Amino acid sequence: IQEENSRLSDQVDAILTMYSIENGSLSIKEEPIDLNEIVESAVARFSLQAAQKGGRLLCSIPEDVGPIKGDRRLLTIAIGNLIDNALKYSDTTPEVMLKVVRNGNWIELHVSDNGPGIPPAFHDKVFERYFRISHQDVHNVKGFGLGLSFAKQVVEIHKGAIVLNSGSGKGTTFILRLPYA
Repeated sequence: IQEENSRLSDQVDAILTMYSIENGSLSIKEEPIDLNEIVESAVARFSLQAAQKGGRLLCSIPEDVGPIKGDRRLLTIAIGNLIDNALKYSDTTPEVMLKVVRNGNWIELHVSDNGPGIPPAFHDKVFERYFRISHQDVHNVKGFGLGLSFAKQVVEIHKGAIVLNSGSGKGTTFILRLPYA
């Protein structure tokens, strides 16, 4: 009960934050951030969840890609949403790869999974609030359809972008592109 209560509380917080972003009343706390630290912390947080499913989280993090400027709390939640989705929608033995790379003026985080993939017809819709793909493989996955919408909003207020690479049966990769500070 406590776990479900905490999960519901997190969802309410996410909804309120999303509305604050939309109406411009949220002021982000910009500070220099090492994306590697956020990724390492997220891996530590989600490793147990992966292990409980017999899976694992893998990381490829270069020593120093440089800082980004942004709100640590919002970026932590957005990255957590991507990892959580990757674990929820991966096959029975989830394998999630997180890779941080410097790409010109961008620092990118690639979150890849070995799940069933997202059919191209749904690529634009997955970022819509409350949208969930409805097919027989994923009816048992808990969620509200807010995680990707939240992640997209957070990345956009940081003047970045989120890119989806996926296809049916091919796994999914989300790429967060954030401007190098």
